[in-house]
Amino acid sequence: MAYAAITSLITTLETAETNTSSPFTLFYLQEKFMEKLKSFRAILEKPCNITGDLEVLTMMEAEIIELLNTTEDMVILKTRRATTAKTKIKRIVAFWKLYYLLKLARSRIDSKMNRWLAMQNRYTNSKDLRAQNLTVANTSQHDFESENVMVGHENAFEIMQDQLARGATELQVISIVGMGGIGKSTLAIKLYNDPFIMSHFDIRAKVIVSQEYCKRNVLLRLLSSISGSGSGSIDEEQDDGQLADRLQKHLKGKRYLIVIDDIWAKEAWDDIKQCFPDCNYGSRILLTTRNMKVAEYASSGKPPYQMRLLNFNESWNLLHKKLVRLWAAEGFLKVEWKEWETKIEEVAEQYIKDLVDRGLIFIHYLSFDRKIKACGMHDLIRELCLREAHKINFVNVTVEDQKPCEHSRRFFTKRRICIQSEESSFVSNRLSKVRQNKARSILLFIRNPSSSRIGLHNLYNLYLLEELKFDGMPHSTLPPPEAFPKNLKKLSFSKTRVNFEDS
Repeated sequence: MAYAAITSLITTLETAETNTSSPFTLFYLQEKFMEKLKSFRAILEKPCNITGDLEVLTMMEAEIIELLNTTEDMVILKTRRATTAKTKIKRIVAFWKLYYLLKLARSRIDSKMNRWLAMQNRYTNSKDLRAQNLTVANTSQHDFESENVMVGHENAFEIMQDQLARGATELQVISIVGMGGIGKSTLAIKLYNDPFIMSHFDIRAKVIVSQEYCKRNVLLRLLSSISGSGSGSIDEEQDDGQLADRLQKHLKGKRYLIVIDDIWAKEAWDDIKQCFPDCNYGSRILLTTRNMKVAEYASSGKPPYQMRLLNFNESWNLLHKKLVRLWAAEGFLKVEWKEWETKIEEVAEQYIKDLVDRGLIFIHYLSFDRKIKACGMHDLIRELCLREAHKINFVNVTVEDQKPCEHSRRFFTKRRICIQSEESSFVSNRLSKVRQNKARSILLFIRNPSSSRIGLHNLYNLYLLEELKFDGMPHSTLPPPEAFPKNLKKLSFSKTRVNFEDS
């Protein structure tokens, strides 16, 4: 499960980096931290045959998972404080606090992971693991970059790939325009990491500009992106003019690809466009924006590519793929990252069929096309799963007939909580004690509901909550939509009557 916790932390760091215009020092630290985490994840993907003290290893892994989860929670909270800060000073302070958090977390995670891997190496027969000797720094980052989901935009990829790799020899600016969240950045990064595109250009670099634009940060990040491929260190003491001159010298005489993601204003483009020399080598700049006027202003003659909304079938396929990826992110599936696009659904379906064939789960319902729609499991298997999940602090299920001592002291700080009862009053009581800032998923079940109501007036305090499910609730009073946690991604109801409070 450390694999899943690492994957989740990487995803959170990538999201934080994308959604904030952080100072260069913080950006650079985030990049190095993610590189280290991806290296550890690569080692965990290697199969090994443990023959030693499993309990000691399990306890150490639980400590690492707890550290990774706590780090992820703090990153989300501190990033939120930085992005919602009302003054520039408060924003700077919040970013520095995030910087020192990441610096400390990187050191602690590095130390614990190396101790755990060293012990695992002692107890394993895996020659591959011994051969690695815990040297992870040289692992290629590209090997672990997940394939992005491009449902409904397959033609867009081919069109843009053609524009980048073919056509005129002079420098061209190609723009992708569309509303927020439609997939512009996903398309741009997929093109950036495409093997054909990688082999076509001598140099590649990418930068996220964002609404709060800072020319110096853009220059530093482009230079950092180029330096990652061995172009020397960066002197942060240089002024903007010196940085721009250095960037131009790096690019001169080479065929380069620059991805400028999420640019909002014409002025931002004017500030940096002189840094990109045109040496008639077929260089390209790929730009993404929400603003058609910015796209038209920066583009080199050709009209910007406007991304369309997905139709119903495409939206459903996208949701299905994301759910399968969520299963993989929780650590239930192990697929090589470069094979996700082609293998992930196939592997997920095979896992379910294997579980059915072994009698560990049974099929409840099939869909109209004979695919498995719902499953169940024997109560003994369920008890075993719950016991193991509790042991590694993965989830806590609490029921009304448990003895008080069986309720974990740390129940209210767990990330996944399930409350089951015959009466809604018990569910309401236990839910009111959930400590803020910890729970990611809360599932509520009432088997024999009474007429009492379930109130959720403190929902907004659960900053990290991503999933909330109601089953069998007679009356649930929810706050107005604007009071829901900003992180909430899934809200589901079954056999439940819902009332929303007035705003």
